[in-house]
Amino acid sequence: MDQILERLWRLIKSESPRNHAPSHGGLSPEEWEAYQELERELNNEKKAQGKGEKAPDPSESRVPIEVADAYRVLEIPVGSSWNVVQKAYKLLIMHHHPDRHAQDPQKYKAATEKTQKINQAFQIIKNYLQG
Repeated sequence: MDQILERLWRLIKSESPRNHAPSHGGLSPEEWEAYQELERELNNEKKAQGKGEKAPDPSESRVPIEVADAYRVLEIPVGSSWNVVQKAYKLLIMHHHPDRHAQDPQKYKAATEKTQKINQAFQIIKNYLQG
C-alpha cells in the first residue's frame, strides 16, 4: 500500500473514534459512519494487496498536475480508488462543514473556504475519472 495512504490510515486510526468510545471522539453519527466506511475500504485494499493484486502505482499513470493537486486536497494518494475518493471527501466535508463553526465568524469563514476547496477537488477528480 502506498506510503501516503499508510500514513493517512495511521493518522485516522490514532484519532480513531473507537479509541474514544462511547462519544466516538466527538464525531457526529454521519462522521462516524464515514470513518467506518473509509476504514473498511482501506482494509479491503490492504487485503487485496496481500493476495498479490497489484495496487495502482501513481508513478505509472500520468495525471495532470491539477488532478494530483486535487488528490492532495482530499489528503489521499494520487491514483486512489473511486471508493476511497468518495469516503475521504465525505469525511472531510463533514469535518470541515461551516455549520460546525457557526459560533466563530473567523472559523466559519475558514471552514467555508476549506469546504469550497474540497468540493472543487472532488469535482476535478470526478471529471478526470469519468472523462
